[in-house]
Amino acid sequence: MTIEQPARPAWTGETGLRVGHMTYVNSEVFYRYLPEDSCELAAMPPLAMALAVERGDLAAGPLPVAEVFRLGDTVRSLGNLGVASYGSAKSVLLFSHVPVAQLSGKRIAVTSHTATSIQLLRILFADRWNVSGHEFVSTGEDHDAALWIGDPALERRSSGLYAYQYDLGKAWKDLTGLPFVFAEWVIRTDVPRDQADQLERLLVRATREGV
Repeated sequence: MTIEQPARPAWTGETGLRVGHMTYVNSEVFYRYLPEDSCELAAMPPLAMALAVERGDLAAGPLPVAEVFRLGDTVRSLGNLGVASYGSAKSVLLFSHVPVAQLSGKRIAVTSHTATSIQLLRILFADRWNVSGHEFVSTGEDHDAALWIGDPALERRSSGLYAYQYDLGKAWKDLTGLPFVFAEWVIRTDVPRDQADQLERLLVRATREGV
């Protein structure tokens, strides 16, 4: 009699857990101690990473906070780790050809890599800058302003393509006096606890020694 082995979950790769790799400079510290023999890194932007975790194609990763709330009990936190700023984020930026106060009714290009930063921009438009009647478009379309995150935002800071730039982390602190969390490290709740704990220990060690 042949005994069938249970199918391996999609979030388990050849060398261990499949973990989302956010390749932005501000996230590289997390991956310092993730050895190849215990996990398999899969590079992808934040929003795509959240969808992969939801499908079960990834076990864990730093997901946009808006997506963490949406996923609910599907995931749990890893060590209370994430990407946050108290003031200037430096890599979540609104670039504009006109002053932000003049963006009402204008076309705003937004990157497809983020959910949280777009929601933050909506709040800032309404409560900080009094901007309304604008239209969100893709980054490949004609636009008056553009939201970029991560390395693409850093690259555009000194490009001279836009006359104005606004740091969303700073704008949020100016509005509320509070820090803002852009992404949180989470893991699927169906990942065995021992594997989740091992990943958490490596992430915590990396952040403690890498800052």
